[in-house]
Amino acid sequence: LHISTHSIPYDPSRPLHIGWDYATLPSCVVTQLNVYRQWCVLSAVQPHEEESVGIYEFGQRVAEHIAALYANGRPLSEVSMVHIGDPSGAFPPARTGDAPTKAGAPKEARSAVDILRYGVEIYLGQDAHGRDIIERREGWGWDVLPGEVSLTKRLEAVKARLTLTLPGGIPAFVVDKDCELVIDAMAGEYHYHQRIDGRYELDPHKDSASDVADALGYVATRLFVQPESRDHGPSQSVRPF
Repeated sequence: LHISTHSIPYDPSRPLHIGWDYATLPSCVVTQLNVYRQWCVLSAVQPHEEESVGIYEFGQRVAEHIAALYANGRPLSEVSMVHIGDPSGAFPPARTGDAPTKAGAPKEARSAVDILRYGVEIYLGQDAHGRDIIERREGWGWDVLPGEVSLTKRLEAVKARLTLTLPGGIPAFVVDKDCELVIDAMAGEYHYHQRIDGRYELDPHKDSASDVADALGYVATRLFVQPESRDHGPSQSVRPF
């Protein structure tokens, strides 16, 4: 019901709503609301599990992905996008002590949000006079809005779209047939680990599927509001962006 029978077309007149998760395996999900108010998952980006990819390198992949599929030859700055991600991405990584700076390492620790917006400074060593050699790599100017911290609210926001039917009997949530990362996650890879005694963990199992699901959930909590109705229970409306 929720997997498209053909590739979902991108509508350049409408903004992309892009979800970010900055876990050990960073993940990005590209979505859009179509004219029928269906929430469409167009594509997703995630490194292979054996890769070690920093936020800046991952940002480059996402930028190339958007340029190839949605820019249609335009500069990225002309593609209408709303970025929503893990709220912890606004804070720089925790420092456990100062270590000698190695060539090729970031000069200063920046938050994931700042890296995507402003870029990074890469320390390349020192010149013959002992002065630091710094390479500055520009960011993409993306302002990533914080998603909802609460896992429960994120799950509820996505589940509400899964169970909602729009006028004409069409589903409110649709995934492009080629977006295997999201299809696989929602078809069972995103799960609660079962203990030996038969009970399940309180939180979903953390792996690549949960990273994709989290990125999707952050978008849902900011894109949709769920006002309570005494007569009909929870319903959904679209938050204007």
